[in-house]
Amino acid sequence: MVVESEDKACPPQRALIFCFPVLPMKRILLTAALLLVASAKLQATEAVIFDGGGYKIQILVGMTDKPVVGQLHFTSPGAKDWVVIPHDLLRIEKFDFGKILLMHFSNKQKNPELPDSFSLSIRKEKAVLSIKGETIRSTVQWDI
Repeated sequence: MVVESEDKACPPQRALIFCFPVLPMKRILLTAALLLVASAKLQATEAVIFDGGGYKIQILVGMTDKPVVGQLHFTSPGAKDWVVIPHDLLRIEKFDFGKILLMHFSNKQKNPELPDSFSLSIRKEKAVLSIKGETIRSTVQWDI
C-alpha cells in the first residue's frame, strides 16, 4: 500500500505516522487552542479587598482547581494612584478563598515606586496588615 502525500509517495511502514495528510498549521493551532479553553476548569476572576488605616489592597484571584493570586494592587495613605505589586516579590503562605490568606510582600531593594515590605493576614472577614512597624486591623470583602 502506498499513500500519496502532497509531493511524494510514502512507504507503507511510514504511511500512518509521517505521511498523514497535513492540515494547515493555523487549523491545527486553532483546534488545540479551543480544546485547551474547553478543558480548562477556570471560573471568573474574583477579588479580595482590604481597606484600613488609609491603605487599600485589591487582590485579583484566578480560580482553577485552587485559588491563585493573579495580581495585587496597593495604595498607601494619601496616594492617588494604585501600584501594581510585582508577583515575584509576593510570597503566598496559605490561601483558601473565602477562608484564609497569608501573604508577604518584600521590598528588600527599597524600590521607591513600591510600598515598604508588608504582611497581610486574612481569616474569614478579619484582616491584619503589618507595615512600617504598624499593625492595622480591618475587615475584608471576598468579592465574586
